[in-house]
Order: sequence, then C-alpha cells, then structure tokens
Amino acid sequence: MITQGLKEDMASIFNHSDFWYMSGVGASSALLNYLGKHMITFSWIQGVILSVLAPMIILSNGLVVYAVWKDPLKNLRNASPNFILQSMAVADLLVGLVLSPVDAYWLLTIAVSEKLPFSFHAIYSLSTTFLGASFAHVLLISIDRLCAVFRPLRYKAIVTRRRINLAVTLLWVYFICFGIATFMIENSFFVTSFVFIVQTFLFLNINFCLYLVILYRLRKNNKLWQKRILEDSVRVSQKIYADKEARFAKLLALAIVVSLFIITPYFVLITLVYFCVPCYSYPMMLLVSTGLETTLSHLQSVVNPFVYCWRLPKYRQVWRHYIQSTGPCCTRIKRRCRRKEDCSFDTKL
Repeated sequence: MITQGLKEDMASIFNHSDFWYMSGVGASSALLNYLGKHMITFSWIQGVILSVLAPMIILSNGLVVYAVWKDPLKNLRNASPNFILQSMAVADLLVGLVLSPVDAYWLLTIAVSEKLPFSFHAIYSLSTTFLGASFAHVLLISIDRLCAVFRPLRYKAIVTRRRINLAVTLLWVYFICFGIATFMIENSFFVTSFVFIVQTFLFLNINFCLYLVILYRLRKNNKLWQKRILEDSVRVSQKIYADKEARFAKLLALAIVVSLFIITPYFVLITLVYFCVPCYSYPMMLLVSTGLETTLSHLQSVVNPFVYCWRLPKYRQVWRHYIQSTGPCCTRIKRRCRRKEDCSFDTKL
C-alpha cells in the first residue's frame, strides 16, 4: 500500500493545471514510479491476459474473413450487409494481430525490466484506430437492421453495395486519420483521449437508441402477427417470417446485454479519470479500472463474431459444407442450401 505522501504526490501530478497537458509517457511513468511493485504485478497479470486473448481474437475473426472470401456456396458475397460484418471482422482481427501483441509486449517488458519500452501514445493511437472502427461498425449494423425492419420491401433498394462500400470506406479513413492525429499530438494525451471518449459515447448511445426502436417495432409487429395467426389470416411463409422476427428480437436483446456488460467499466473509468478528482489520491483504483477496461475492450473483439456473425445460418452453412464435403452428400447439401437462400421477405444478414 502506498504511503500518504505518495498519494499526495500523485494528486499533485494529476492536477487541473497540468492534467490536460500530460503525455501518455508522463502518466505511465508517474504510475510506474509511485506504484512500484503494484505496477509490476499489474503488468504481469494484464500482459498474460492479453497474450491469451490475442489468439482467440485471431481465430474467431479470421474464420469470419475466411468464410466470406472462400464461401463455396456464394451466399455471403451476394449479400451487401455482409461487407459490414467482414469489415468489422477485419478491424477486430487487427486488434488480435497488432494491438493485443504490442500491448502485451509493452506490459511484459515493464514487468521484466521495470521501465517503459517505448511511448504509450503509440499503443493508444492503434487502440483508437482499431477499437474505434469496431465500435463504429456496430453502429452501421444497427442502421442496416433499422432499414430492414422499417422498410422490408424497399430494403434492397435502400441498402445497396455501393452505399455500404462508401460508408465503410469513410469509416476507415476517419479512424485512420484520427489514429495518426493521436500519435502526432503526443503532449496532449488526455485531450485526444477525451475526444475519442466523447465520440465513442455518442456512437454507443445512438446504437442503443436504435436497438430500442427496433425492439419496439418488432414487439409491435409480433403482436400483429400473433393476432393474424390466431385468426388464420396469414400464409405459412408469412408465419415463418414472424418467427424469424421473434428470434431476431431475442438475439438483439442478447447483443444489448453483452454490450452493456463490456462497455460499463469503460465509462466507469472515464468518470474516475475525468470527473473524480479525489480518485487521484488512490492510483490503485485507476490502475484496476484501466486493467478491467482494457481486458473487456479486447474481449469485445472476441465476442463480436459470435454475436453478429456465427449466429447467422449462412455462416454456419459454410463450415457445415466444409465438414461434410468429404462425404457423398456434398452435392445434395449444396443444392438444399441454395434452395433456402432467398425469399421475398428475407432481409436478414
């Protein structure tokens, strides 16, 4: 436990006059100098966690990218919204290939040599690029689903491949430029961090609002479907569509719960760093909050493929095809999958 004098020193370092002009290196060095063994222990634990998460991120997202590019049934390439899922998988894959290993190396080097290997703002610039792009892709998915639920008959005319490609391209250009700006502005780490936090907060709040609107519309549609089904006034195909809407509502609710579980510690950390001045006298609180936020933000890159991709039948059909392609039933499975490919009400991803 650090002494009262060290607490006062930490509070004097993170004060209102110098706080906004500190660099990432200055903040990291302050924690390393004043926490000592606690910082070393934290670096070991966090470095090992990220080393374990990295291969999981690579595997889960690499399979999504491979499934789209090597799809033998040609189901995934024909659907324009799958470009959003593929681009999000690329962003999460870069988290596992670049951000997690670099972050783990940075932490484990601190644990071994008890000094900073290189500037922290380089890692933070990568984080703002890849994690920011991942958050933004979730917003694009929610907008796509909103169009599918509110305009099912005009969905394919509204959500075209050209518009999706333009949206994804602009998204990547913005976050790459933001990451470069974060790297260049070294001595205003907390300023750029605050800007990134505000835009992430806006993305997530808009995303949740769209989710709630979609759930309300699905609930309203479900009541109407149930009434028509009880009156025997709908066709069988329309009843199947109602069942699909009900399943989609459950999966959307699951996505909201998972997202809230992952991002809540992120905003707790924001409150501690930017609005809880007395917390500067308890740097262990900041350190633990940072570790939890980092772990869950990387864990989201593991969870995204299962929440948004592998729950979809078209993705599972690809691997079912590869597993069963060695047997004599390969041709029969391919024909059956193609027959189920499209119908007039099919607006799912």
